[in-house]
Amino acid sequence: MAEKLGQPVIVENRPGAGTAIGTDFVAKAKPDGYTLLMTIDSFAVLAATQASLPYDPVADFSPIGQIMNTHWVLVVDPALPIKTFKDFVAYAKARPGQLNYGSTSPGGSSHLATEQIFKAASIKLTHIPFGGAGQAVSFLLSGQVQVVLLVGQLALPYIQAGKMRPLAITAKERASVLPDVPTLAEEGISEFESGAWTGLFAPRGTPAPVIAKLNATVNEILRKMVHDKEYSPVYVKDFQVPAPSTPADLARIVREDVARSKATVIDSGINVKLN
Repeated sequence: MAEKLGQPVIVENRPGAGTAIGTDFVAKAKPDGYTLLMTIDSFAVLAATQASLPYDPVADFSPIGQIMNTHWVLVVDPALPIKTFKDFVAYAKARPGQLNYGSTSPGGSSHLATEQIFKAASIKLTHIPFGGAGQAVSFLLSGQVQVVLLVGQLALPYIQAGKMRPLAITAKERASVLPDVPTLAEEGISEFESGAWTGLFAPRGTPAPVIAKLNATVNEILRKMVHDKEYSPVYVKDFQVPAPSTPADLARIVREDVARSKATVIDSGINVKLN
């Protein structure tokens, strides 16, 4: 972006409160196109799990466009006597309340997505929340939880080493690095054609011509990445797919994710507070 726009683009990390601290900073910034928010799908999920956010993800931002889709893989302890997603569903139904699943952040996107998958499959597992993906991986490897929904690039080395068994991937089509792993849609869970997303936003009130210029710049970069022979194999292996889009596309994704997440929270009785 710096090259295309002819000025420095500085990345300032503002972590904390499940992404809410950095998000709130941008929500209150001057809407001139010089302060932007690059964030993940927790942007929409927090609206469902947190009762008192200092901003509204729909009303307080002007979407610029999507950056990436990152696909998840549903993995299980290979010691379980199951080979497929259908095996897993049957196994769980025969053992109500006996199996545990881990999430990489309580109230985060992996937590809610897992609940959505299990609801669609009509199964119920006990949730074990962790403060990060590393803990969830450790507990799965030790057999203390039986299943975790992990981002593909984290799961892949363990899958290749035989330490995790993949059951399905959240994507429109199978991943070239895991060609034998079906999509959730193939397994009958049609609403999961994508996993986690990354998007770019500006504060509400940013002028439309500024949004249009930023969107065009980002899309030009993303389309180049798709055809870049050096970068293409990297994002394929990391399950990250560049996602050129319009501001309207990203706005729709946020609205749908907020609504879906709120429905999941109500159905599952999730109550989470982030520090």
